Amino acid sequence: MADDAPPDMRSLYRFYPALKNCKKPVRSNTPSIPDLEKVLDLGYTIAGSKEAYFKRPFINHHYCPVISPLTYDVESTASVVYLAKLGLPVYGTIVPNAGMTSPMSLLGTLTMGNAEFLSLAFLMQAIKPGSGVIYAVLSTVGDMRNGDYAPGAIETGILQMGHSEMARFYKVPSGGYIGLTNSQSNDVQNGYETSLNTVAALLAGSDLFNMGGLLGGLMAFDFAKAVIDNEIALNLKHLKKGIVYEPNDFCLELINKTGPGGNYMVLPHTAKNLRKVTHYPTIGVRGFRSKWINDGKPTAEVQAAELAKKILTKPNPNALAADIDKKVREHIPGLPEGQAYWYE
Repeated sequence: MADDAPPDMRSLYRFYPALKNCKKPVRSNTPSIPDLEKVLDLGYTIAGSKEAYFKRPFINHHYCPVISPLTYDVESTASVVYLAKLGLPVYGTIVPNAGMTSPMSLLGTLTMGNAEFLSLAFLMQAIKPGSGVIYAVLSTVGDMRNGDYAPGAIETGILQMGHSEMARFYKVPSGGYIGLTNSQSNDVQNGYETSLNTVAALLAGSDLFNMGGLLGGLMAFDFAKAVIDNEIALNLKHLKKGIVYEPNDFCLELINKTGPGGNYMVLPHTAKNLRKVTHYPTIGVRGFRSKWINDGKPTAEVQAAELAKKILTKPNPNALAADIDKKVREHIPGLPEGQAYWYE
């Protein structure tokens, strides 16, 4: 959050760097309609016109309009209504917390969360029939020992599996905040919480993973964590592909020709397929322990931080052209020049 920005400019200060530096769609969750209109105006300026933007709206909007149990937040719901009327992409996340805002029951929490999703989906269809819908959730179980919020717990993955199964029943895409961690650093807890829950969600058919760079139960962002999560996501993509059935991939003739005791390393078949079959990690350690010691015993976090710094301190080929950026900055008076995007 851009808490250091002027109060009436926080949304612009927050989304300008993303819109400037990324060609992929950017997600906004601007809380008030006046601020939302400012963000949309940035989109119109970047696209060249309002008409051009509506042909390809590259900002998608996200809110938590349903406040468990079974109520609506006025401001967020007003923004959902506003965007749905315009036909712009908007979706909501359902966030029951078992033992606190939903029953201390996995099935009971799934039931209530599903009802809340249906309520929001009905509202959007009533506003504009045919509105796009994502069954997005962050259903959790409270840590009743002390009241801590626990989105990194394995129950988050279990509940995501249930919601994704329901989404498949309704024939809509699913996902949400899955792959979070309660860890405050890039440690073992961070690794197993993110990995276990995302694998569970993937195997249940989830489509959307809001996981990149978040630590401390959504309360902190870390550049190295974003690189690590990208590595996890690439592994998930490879996992989803699975074993593809192709008759030639049985390799029966190749196995017969190579024979017992043969060597596949030198074959053209290996060279042809080595990048297709295997995912090669950008970070992480492989190889002999002696080499790792000689290299200074690098950890995944150290390598991730180094890669993040390398990316963020070099020119970005995807950044807005200077003339468009100048027009955009005219909408954001007082924005300092030369903002840094890397912090030690």
